[in-house]
Amino acid sequence: MAAQCATESLDNPLWQFAQSFYQYPDVENVLIELQDDHGADVLLLLAALWLASEWRQWPKLEHQDFAEYLAWREHVVLPLRQVRRTLPGSSRRGPVSPVTDFRSRVQGIELEAEQMGLAGLFALIDYEAPAVEPVQDDEEHRAIRQLARQNVQDSMNIDEVRVSSGQVRSSVHTLLLALDAYMASIPRQGQLWPDEFPELR
Repeated sequence: MAAQCATESLDNPLWQFAQSFYQYPDVENVLIELQDDHGADVLLLLAALWLASEWRQWPKLEHQDFAEYLAWREHVVLPLRQVRRTLPGSSRRGPVSPVTDFRSRVQGIELEAEQMGLAGLFALIDYEAPAVEPVQDDEEHRAIRQLARQNVQDSMNIDEVRVSSGQVRSSVHTLLLALDAYMASIPRQGQLWPDEFPELR
């Protein structure tokens, strides 16, 4: 994965989607909750939702096909996250200490490692993910949501996350609502989706 990430473009459509989607209300909190409380992988979830936004299914790959990404996560991303969370955060009172400044720099490196992880995932799934026929008009929201839900479930299966859990289903529903809002902001053949979710902007 390290060699693959070094040769893949870091500024790819998956990274661009992740940057935009992460800013929607509740998305960051829900993703971190799924990660910390249920063992889900934020980058895999973002990849699943991005594929749905492109009208594409989660690729029919074996668990071993993700081995390089999972190794990158285990040996690079997770240790950086542990170091960052061990260090004290910044305080509104007083000047920034050397430790909090160091924590900020570790956080920046962690984000860079996640960007490299997304680059590796993009290189893997962009070629393999099959496209589905887009649905138009009134059924578009429902179809994209069904596709996204299935993609999310398939991505969670890599880490054997129990999608049947009520709390997980609720969190996934929040992500699907945010995806509705994201899709509504994208021009579709010269048109915008109806602005049905202004509260999620």
